Amino acid sequence: MSQPLRILSKPNAKYTDAARQNNLQGTVTLRVTFLASGAIGSISTIKGLPYGLTEQAIAAARAMTFEPEKVNGVPRTTTRPVSFTFSPHAPSSHATVSA
Repeated sequence: MSQPLRILSKPNAKYTDAARQNNLQGTVTLRVTFLASGAIGSISTIKGLPYGLTEQAIAAARAMTFEPEKVNGVPRTTTRPVSFTFSPHAPSSHATVSA
């Protein structure tokens, strides 16, 4: 029996002043390792954005809380893509985690 990864909180990434001044919008996609221990492991960039947005997305991903995936009741480390969408009309990003 399996229980999928369950995200408990997804902080939004801060939209930087430099990105706002340049009217930048888009999506940062990260590869995030969710450890069996309940901690965030390694984070790598799949698709980044300039003006500090990639760094803001990484900081927000590090602050996520979750319940690890479980297989037969045993927590398991898993890696998932996590995307943060930025818009100059919003003060922060919107985060999504792919299954």
